[in-house]
Amino acid sequence: HLHFVPIVDAGISLLDSNVGENWYDIGKGMDVFIKSTKFPLEKDGNILGIQWPGLTAYLDVFSELAYAIWNFGLNVLFGYMPFDGIWLSMDEPTNFCVDSTGKPIGECYKAPTATKTEATVATESNTSKKPPSPVQAGEFDDIPFLPDGEPLDSNTLSMDAYFTDNNDNKTFVMYNLHNLYATLLMNVTYRYMTAENMSKMRHFMISRGSFVGHGRFGTVYTSENKATFEDLSLSMHQVMAFNMFGIPFVGSDI
Repeated sequence: HLHFVPIVDAGISLLDSNVGENWYDIGKGMDVFIKSTKFPLEKDGNILGIQWPGLTAYLDVFSELAYAIWNFGLNVLFGYMPFDGIWLSMDEPTNFCVDSTGKPIGECYKAPTATKTEATVATESNTSKKPPSPVQAGEFDDIPFLPDGEPLDSNTLSMDAYFTDNNDNKTFVMYNLHNLYATLLMNVTYRYMTAENMSKMRHFMISRGSFVGHGRFGTVYTSENKATFEDLSLSMHQVMAFNMFGIPFVGSDI
């Protein structure tokens, strides 16, 4: 038996698709993306990063419509090529934005390789119906302790990015929810894979990021490593650690 498990990245591309739907336009119309505190008037207030396709937006997993668009997208993918599981990646969420000096930054609006489509999106006004950010821009940029001395938004999104919260108390911001994001996205994917139309499948769901309780919805792989004895040793420690965390099926890159 052969089984097909596509890798689905967390970022939703701004580029027009040559085939099928424009997922950024659909998500923008549904207002289901994480919002920017620093640039609320740019790109409908959606925070943008860079992943493999270029500029990308990120699903607000707390939006009431998050499951609807994720379900729609996976249904379309299944129509193109029936799959047996989902492999979530870049779901920390990852962001490759850098400034003019090459230093990683938490969001980007002037990508050096921006296409005409992306540049057009950048001039749009904010039509989002979400309330303004509950925190100040840069509120978490200068905290007393930084792991390894690196900014918290290095290779990920700004810590002041915010999610949907109808009773806001400053909790639903990336600073508090970053570690949860991958597991919450896995939860949305789990709901799709366990829906009635997919219930006959033996569910295979794997993710690069995880948090407490992740094993209820899916499993984990330990991400990229190098061909060194140090990384080989680390990968074995990681696999055994996840076994103790209640996730028995874990793998590492080779």
